[in-house]
Amino acid sequence: MPRPEFVYVTYIGTTPEKLWEALTDSAFSRSYWFGTELRTDWTVADKLLDGISKGWPAILSSLKSLLETGTALAIPISALGIEGH
Repeated sequence: MPRPEFVYVTYIGTTPEKLWEALTDSAFSRSYWFGTELRTDWTVADKLLDGISKGWPAILSSLKSLLETGTALAIPISALGIEGH
């Protein structure tokens, strides 16, 4: 696997358990991921992981807001420049 050109660093004020739940529970993901339930096997070959690079900063920002304040950010999916939306 090639080395990434850049790395995102996001600090989230929460417990490791709550963060893990937010990242792996598909129902939880709907609250910060534009109403989408996250379903992945978390492998490099998973097409979902390949397709989130444009929206990843916004998704993480929304997750951070949700875990720290209880409210996800309202970011329109059209603002992310993701093809097909």
